[in-house]
Amino acid sequence: MKLSFNKRLQEICNKKNNHLCIGLDIDPERFPSGRDTSLQGMETFAKEVIDRTIDLCPVYKPNFAFYERFGSEGYALLERIVDYVSGR
Repeated sequence: MKLSFNKRLQEICNKKNNHLCIGLDIDPERFPSGRDTSLQGMETFAKEVIDRTIDLCPVYKPNFAFYERFGSEGYALLERIVDYVSGR
C-alpha cells in the first residue's frame, strides 16, 4: 500500500531526526561575484546545496516563482531539480 504524503513526511523526518526544510529559491542575482548565473549555473548551485545537506535535510521546497520567470526553460530546470532530489 502506498503511504500518504503525511505518513511519508513523518517517516523521513523521524529518520533524519528533524523537521528541517530547505528552500531552493535559486536567485542568480544574489549569487556571489564570479558565480555562473546561467540556468546551468543555477542547476549546479541547487545540486550543490542538495548534495551538501541531503544527509540532514528531510524536505526541500523549491519556490515556483524563481523558476517560473525563466519560462519553459525554468520549468524544465525545476523538473530536473525535483528529479535530482527524488533520486537521492
